[in-house]
Amino acid sequence: DDGNSIHCYSIETIEAGAAEQTGPLVIRLNETDANRETLEELDRILRVHSGNQEVQVRLIGGDGERMFKLQPMVATSSDLYGELKVLLGASCLG
Repeated sequence: DDGNSIHCYSIETIEAGAAEQTGPLVIRLNETDANRETLEELDRILRVHSGNQEVQVRLIGGDGERMFKLQPMVATSSDLYGELKVLLGASCLG
């Protein structure tokens, strides 16, 4: 065979991005997307993933960017990142 193979005895899940997170979780949100439904769903997601990491929203509008600190604090995880990307788009983090 010219194929590749991998042998392992155990598998460990690694939380992507969680270890590197040192500052607040910054969520980018276009002002045009900041409607009631989206904000309520964002609040629900953040509360489900409660923890001790500060959350900030960078609201991007025609007159520039504004930063807001949110009340819910989160535990960062790949699940949280995935839910945020589904709700707000792939470029919502950072």
